[in-house]
Amino acid sequence: MKELFTNICKKNRWRNSESVSGTGSSLAQTKTLIQELPSIIKQLQIKKNDRCTLW
Repeated sequence: MKELFTNICKKNRWRNSESVSGTGSSLAQTKTLIQELPSIIKQLQIKKNDRCTLW
């Protein structure tokens, strides 16, 4: 399974100009999440995420 999605990602099989992760990851599709996520994190009092390398 990992090899399948690695291939999709490397070759941009979803053919999305913004993201190799597919159309659900486009800026238009994630706009609300981007706007709301900081307040959700604050509301839930999340201090650290050990599973995400972006933080």
